[in-house]
Amino acid sequence: MGVRCRFYLYPLQLIASQHPAFLKISMLRNFSNTLVFSAFAILLALSSVYSITVGPMNISFWQSIQSLTMATNDLAPHINLVIHDIRLPRTLLCMLVGAILAVCGAVMQGLFRNPLAEPGIIGVSAGASLGGALAIVGFAALGIEFPEFMALMVVPIFAFFGGALTTILVYRLGTSKFGTSVTIMLLAGVAISALSGAAIGYLNFIADDQMLRDLSLWSMAH
Repeated sequence: MGVRCRFYLYPLQLIASQHPAFLKISMLRNFSNTLVFSAFAILLALSSVYSITVGPMNISFWQSIQSLTMATNDLAPHINLVIHDIRLPRTLLCMLVGAILAVCGAVMQGLFRNPLAEPGIIGVSAGASLGGALAIVGFAALGIEFPEFMALMVVPIFAFFGGALTTILVYRLGTSKFGTSVTIMLLAGVAISALSGAAIGYLNFIADDQMLRDLSLWSMAH
């Protein structure tokens, strides 16, 4: 039976191997890692310089390069001020956050031994959202007295612990002595997402106008 199945599947495999998409993937695999990393490094550098040109003030690509390299002193002082004190830190922060997200995604996929694992599927995003919502509703008085401390410390810390606890729970439910079960992990993620959504809905029900506004802004940013 197995020989017969392979006999019937061989023509299909042969046809699929000649498909243009398959050929393109095969060509991409032939490129060396050094060439791919070099191309992405060049693309990152160009996009970073381009991001410095984006903003209310009209600054050209060439002016950005001149300001970054200090190649000339002909640029107006306000252009150097905007680039070095506003746009360059913004770009570096975006690059750092993107690198952190990439590392977190790789760690999560390695932890669950599943290349499809991501925060939305396994409920981590819902757990973090619930943690932030609990902080907004539970510490509303603190937000009135110290809004910056609330926004920069309390809500992110609660969101972090909410996501971390969800990750631990999903991993414990999906892991046994036989290994990690992708099915149980996904089902646990769906269940936790549903429970977190119900809890957030209850918090919206008991919240006042200011809490509802903060919850809406938190949900949009999240």
